[in-house]
Amino acid sequence: MDNVSMGGGLKAVVYCSHTGHAKKCAELFSNRLGVPCYDIKNIKGLGRNSNIVFFGWIRANKIMGYKKAKGFFDIKLICGVGMCKGTDSIIQSLIERNDIDKPFYYVQGGVNTERLSGVYKWILNIVRFGIGKAVSQGVSPDESFDSKAQAEYEDNKELLKDIQYNRDHITDSAVEELVKYYQALK
Repeated sequence: MDNVSMGGGLKAVVYCSHTGHAKKCAELFSNRLGVPCYDIKNIKGLGRNSNIVFFGWIRANKIMGYKKAKGFFDIKLICGVGMCKGTDSIIQSLIERNDIDKPFYYVQGGVNTERLSGVYKWILNIVRFGIGKAVSQGVSPDESFDSKAQAEYEDNKELLKDIQYNRDHITDSAVEELVKYYQALK
């Protein structure tokens, strides 16, 4: 992909990542824009109030690293990277819970159980069990249930596959959609 001239003084992309999805998305985005990319743990060289785009992984409806980034940088766009599809209710909940007052974009990252340890691996196993149980007891595609219940069932089936097969949803086309969203903000 060619770099996109963004202007507007965007200094960098900053991320906070746990299993690598937020990092991957941030790096693809920064490469596309032609600006440097920094881990929030190592922001040497970036001055206070620098204009940035921030990517953070999501844990229990909290965008990790956002609070630190918000207190240090002038954030032009916040990107939450989670393992589920970004439904309207998930996005609204993230905006409210994280007190977001800037443009927000949700990216479905994926799951990488191999990079989890300790309590995170234990929690994901509980989630996998709960989703597996919901899927096994859920509606089947040939039954006539309302469309919301059917969509939730399908999303749960896909999430279960994501967990079982360590699927990654960060693609060039997903990042291209994010770039278009960012360009439209200007």
